Amino acid sequence: MTLGVRSPIRPYESPAMQASLGPALRPGGLTLTRRALALCLLPREARILDAGCGRGASLELLRGFAGYHAVGLDPSLSLLAEASGRGPVLAGRAEALPFLDGAFDAVLCECALSLIPDRDAALAEFARVLAPDGCLIVSDIYRKNGPESAAFPLDAGGCLDGAEPLETTFARIERAGLDRTHFELRDKDLKELAARLILAHGSLDAFWEAVSGPSGPNARCAIRAGYYLLIAQ
Repeated sequence: MTLGVRSPIRPYESPAMQASLGPALRPGGLTLTRRALALCLLPREARILDAGCGRGASLELLRGFAGYHAVGLDPSLSLLAEASGRGPVLAGRAEALPFLDGAFDAVLCECALSLIPDRDAALAEFARVLAPDGCLIVSDIYRKNGPESAAFPLDAGGCLDGAEPLETTFARIERAGLDRTHFELRDKDLKELAARLILAHGSLDAFWEAVSGPSGPNARCAIRAGYYLLIAQ
């Protein structure tokens, strides 16, 4: 490590994060994934890309759900090592997907869009690999509007750094040539996860310190964030 240069923090690779959040690594877990799939009404044996598949929890669900043909993609080799036991995976970035145009009936991006440096490029790629009438499923954290919003980004790594106002996400979706067909706020999922973390660690500050160290996010950040589910075609 070069002195004076901070190494990138990847909270999702932290054992503390994985132990606290479980295999799904996100608010809502697989319950929210099942809800999104039900809303999309995908055909049997649908081809699905799990972009940002992490430890492979959704990948495993997809492959056992109505015979879907699913493949996972993630830039983290450590997470892919576990996900590979749950289905086929590739190392790669959402901004440059290694797939043909129209290759998938659906793209799943759960709590991962906020982690992507170039979200416009990633959404354009999602649109490219979707078949006609294909379905994009996004669930992620968002930044609430208010006088404290200037506190973002935190420079601590993870999705909190990348949290954006909903209006910004909607504009990105539109620029990618996608139409929103469903949207719902899922702030309750984030609050339920926060409650679980407080029970496990004593406080949200203690949780984030275990994950990212003393310079990580804190409880004040959590109250300025929410969660959403979005489906586009």
